[in-house]
Amino acid sequence: MANSLRQTWEQYHKGKPLEEGEVLTIDKKNGYILLERKQEEYLTKIEMCYWNESDKKHKLFAVSITSFVNGKYSAGQYDGLSFYRYNNASKTMSLTHDVGFDVAIGTSDGAQISYSLPRTGKDIIATMWYENKTKKKTIRWKGRKFN
Repeated sequence: MANSLRQTWEQYHKGKPLEEGEVLTIDKKNGYILLERKQEEYLTKIEMCYWNESDKKHKLFAVSITSFVNGKYSAGQYDGLSFYRYNNASKTMSLTHDVGFDVAIGTSDGAQISYSLPRTGKDIIATMWYENKTKKKTIRWKGRKFN
């Protein structure tokens, strides 16, 4: 997944057209990127964004990958939500799980969970995908972690 994202990113920066079925949204103002890749009935979304932390020394960076088949969430091998903490002084980034909530891929009652990152605002939306319905939950940003 990272390799294909890098290829798309390089094509974009070289001013070359993206592959058929790819759409890249870059919102520099809001610190948000979305790559959508559609192939027949399959759609993969890779979202990235960051939050400035209240200590003004770090940024929290997130990557969310979600896969759909015929419009319904269908978790793939790479699906999920990952966080990285960026240190402004050292200009280094490292994987972190200390974000204020446990990132889950499913619920005890059988739902799969996908995450939508904010293009505007600060909060993440978790969607629980049940057989015949969905439920949404807002995960609120509190300056360094989520609630």
